[in-house]
Amino acid sequence: MRVYLPMSEGQHPDLGGYTANLQSHGGIYFIFAEYSLVVYKGQGRMISQKLIKKTIKYFRKHQNNSFIVNPSLPILYFGDLDAYLKLEIRILTVGKNPSDNEFRLKKTDSYSFCRFSIWDVEKMNLIESLNPYFEKEPLKQWFSSFKPILNGLNCSYYQNENIKNIAIHTDICSPLATNPTWSKLTKDEQKILFEEGKNLERAN
Repeated sequence: MRVYLPMSEGQHPDLGGYTANLQSHGGIYFIFAEYSLVVYKGQGRMISQKLIKKTIKYFRKHQNNSFIVNPSLPILYFGDLDAYLKLEIRILTVGKNPSDNEFRLKKTDSYSFCRFSIWDVEKMNLIESLNPYFEKEPLKQWFSSFKPILNGLNCSYYQNENIKNIAIHTDICSPLATNPTWSKLTKDEQKILFEEGKNLERAN
């Protein structure tokens, strides 16, 4: 786990009783453990239309590659961004890229927009499609791996659990789901997605 806390030197965060050895470097606190996690304190910002347009362009460029799940959509994040940005402390879990199982409810199913039923690429309604993710049909088996550490931070992906802090999830290599999984892609396939995918945030 890596936790980033942009604060003043000597300031310690209130994370629901979670204790750890915080190492400070220039006002940013780092915690190293098993999970990948980022915690921000302070003002957030909404995702811009510029970022959405750049993400859709990236998706359209790569969607017909044989290793991209079809049909699919680019998943910039999982969770309720609106609720998340209202919090003082915001917790973000991090992976590599979305699972192909986001586009089927069972392994034997064909790929579909089963978890993102209102998605319309022409309308570019990405935010509206992603925000309800944890309130509908989330891939609970995968996200449950983060539950122990999130609960220790008095946090959850799920708003109906009546927990103080809300987490969202993002993927740092690419917002596109692949089959095979990221680790089984060739180095060239990973490079094709990563070189552009890592720069999407700069468009915001």
